[in-house]
Amino acid sequence: MSDAADVPSHEGKIAEDEAKVRSLATRKFDFEDMVNADPRCPLPALKIVRAYLRFISDFEKGTAYVSILDLQVATGGLSPHAIIAGRNKLIELGYFVPEGKTGAGAVRYRLSFAPENHVLDHVLIARETLKRIDAQRKEKQRQKRQASAVVTEPDAVTPDKPVTEAGAGPEGFVPCTGRRPVTEAGAGNYLYEYLEEDSSEEEGYTQRVSPPVEMNTYALASGDDPHVPYPVPDSEEELERMLAQLTRGFLPGVVVFFRRQFVAGQLTPAMVEQQRRLAS
Repeated sequence: MSDAADVPSHEGKIAEDEAKVRSLATRKFDFEDMVNADPRCPLPALKIVRAYLRFISDFEKGTAYVSILDLQVATGGLSPHAIIAGRNKLIELGYFVPEGKTGAGAVRYRLSFAPENHVLDHVLIARETLKRIDAQRKEKQRQKRQASAVVTEPDAVTPDKPVTEAGAGPEGFVPCTGRRPVTEAGAGNYLYEYLEEDSSEEEGYTQRVSPPVEMNTYALASGDDPHVPYPVPDSEEELERMLAQLTRGFLPGVVVFFRRQFVAGQLTPAMVEQQRRLAS
């Protein structure tokens, strides 16, 4: 009788353990999504977070320590400077909470969902804003198509003098030179060039704009092609100096986005010029 009674209890324990594993995996995915959606996080942040999540078994009490060497391997070769800077930013934003040390004195971190409400607010604002922008864009395109359509009144053309274009006819070919693409070639889709300023200038979010600097924004590109990315700066000081020159007068959210593109080697003069026209 005792053996038969133990079977349901054993099966129930297995089911409970499986539920805990699924719950932990779900929370890990939620944590990744939260960091990925936070525009304040630097580019290496998600890679660093994924390396730490491997060692988390309890978000409430568990802590993790990962050495710089192991982080370099797990993140695909990020430099120690980028890892330390990214980890410090995660601490500053509240994702990593220092809690205890290893026997060798290295700091262990607990992963926290504290910034979740801030990120959810950003996601909701961004989604609604982009819906409105997309509707406005489609309406403008519709109006342009209507404005460009040539409407000919019946009495405006006489039978003996038809309206013709030079080269038209069965054998003629008239090249179309008045068309242009709706979006500029090589231009990106920028969330923050549309978001209102008050939604991006929150506490800990604002970006100081440098004084006006007269410069040619194409001067840093390779050659004269506006779609060739700027060279990646060699130091943090050079990055800030060049970014201040390129983004003066831009919204703080745009500056944050362009910093990411700059570091990734994807920022082009065409992107800067497009944003400058929108800001003017």
